[in-house]
Amino acid sequence: MMTLRQGLEKRAFLDAVLGTIRAANLTDEEKGQLKKKYGLKDDANLVLRNTGRGAAGGALGILASSPAVLAMLMYPGKVPQALPGLTMNAASLVGAKLMTDKYSKSALDS
Repeated sequence: MMTLRQGLEKRAFLDAVLGTIRAANLTDEEKGQLKKKYGLKDDANLVLRNTGRGAAGGALGILASSPAVLAMLMYPGKVPQALPGLTMNAASLVGAKLMTDKYSKSALDS
């Protein structure tokens, strides 16, 4: 069984990977546009920023979902056992996605 700390560390790693993948999937033209838009020197800056933003966004998502998760844990017999974990994971993914939008294709659309 995984402890809460291990689960959160794994989740942060996955969110960081999400940020890295979103930046790495850009074409050279898209990377050039984003570097120019934000004044970045090279591709590594773009990837590092998105990696950090992915991890931070995931953490913020988990924090935002904490009141709902705590409320679910207060009623152990009435809430399905997997629901608190699923809620935290979903919130983490949404947070990571929203935070990595700045250095991804979505920034080019705006």
